[in-house]
Amino acid sequence: MKLWGGRILTLRHVWQRIRYFNQVFPLSSLLKDLFLLPWDYLRTGNRVETVRMVQIFVTTDCNQRCAMCYVHKEVGRSRHLPLECYRELVDALRDQRPCILLMGGEPLMHPDLVEMVAYAKAAGCVTQTFTNGTLVRQETFDALVAAGLDYLNLSLLGTRATHNAVAGIPRAYDLFLRNLEYLAPRRGKTQVVINFTLTPTTVSDAHHAFELAARFGLDGVRLQHYMYLTPEESLAQEQVMSSLFGTTPETQEIQTDAKEVIPFCEAVIRLRREVQVRYPHVSVQWAPTLSESEIRQWYGEIPFKTRRGCYFPWRGMLVNADGVLYPCTKIFLELGRLDGRNPLDVWNADDMLLFRQQLKKGLYPACSRCCKL
Repeated sequence: MKLWGGRILTLRHVWQRIRYFNQVFPLSSLLKDLFLLPWDYLRTGNRVETVRMVQIFVTTDCNQRCAMCYVHKEVGRSRHLPLECYRELVDALRDQRPCILLMGGEPLMHPDLVEMVAYAKAAGCVTQTFTNGTLVRQETFDALVAAGLDYLNLSLLGTRATHNAVAGIPRAYDLFLRNLEYLAPRRGKTQVVINFTLTPTTVSDAHHAFELAARFGLDGVRLQHYMYLTPEESLAQEQVMSSLFGTTPETQEIQTDAKEVIPFCEAVIRLRREVQVRYPHVSVQWAPTLSESEIRQWYGEIPFKTRRGCYFPWRGMLVNADGVLYPCTKIFLELGRLDGRNPLDVWNADDMLLFRQQLKKGLYPACSRCCKL
């Protein structure tokens, strides 16, 4: 009974995300998954043929060196996903019309980003991308809007002083603000959302995201909880992966002693209360949506405990700039390279079937504090 209580809780928060990004989850898909998702989830060791979300790291390049980001470790090994590989992926999933999420690095550093959006839209797919907002040339943004980009998520890191410090490049905030001033009145049907990641040093600056959203009439603010693993959780993850798969794939997450994060907890709770009162007209989505008791667990309980589950490996696909598939954005277990193969075959490799089967028994240690819970 406790297990199903956690599943119901997860589904309720999934529904809240759906309401926020409503174009990503069309009603037809929701109705189908009322029946298909439980069927796919309950079956043991079988292929999953339905994909709703494809997250693609189109490039490893980025012009920023954000303090909390692991991608900058890839800088120096510059790679772009080839356009032909991207087209083959979209074509293979065309009948399913999944949402295509273009990520990086900094996606605007990929020379074919506009063509990628246009190709996915021609296939009937909703598209969205994240950008740090400093490289948004006017002609490029106009082309993205004309191509039909559905969601543009701009990553704000704080006020001018904290944004520049976290970004690691001079004038990052001024470039962000200049581009936002251009984007807001010219966005057409593209929804522009500010994405703000809460960290111990920037949580007090989160109000600035709402001030900018209200000032420019944007489509909302997405507040990303601080995602981290304790050293103990990282070690436990290595042990689990070694036991199951005979390998210890990298876990892409910040390592932090939970004791350093505990004081951060009350600041997040205060922010949650203040946002509801001070900005009632700004649409907000928390990633994930946590109750106050869950916030205290997230930012202090050792080991982390939750009743929630994860369904992403049953509906989501992750591809990196080399065309390699992984189970999710937290656990980089290589499932195989596309190289002209059917992505559903790679996505249903033996390791992925085992990955799903184990996940149904309980979250992996690296699943702690994941935005998909």
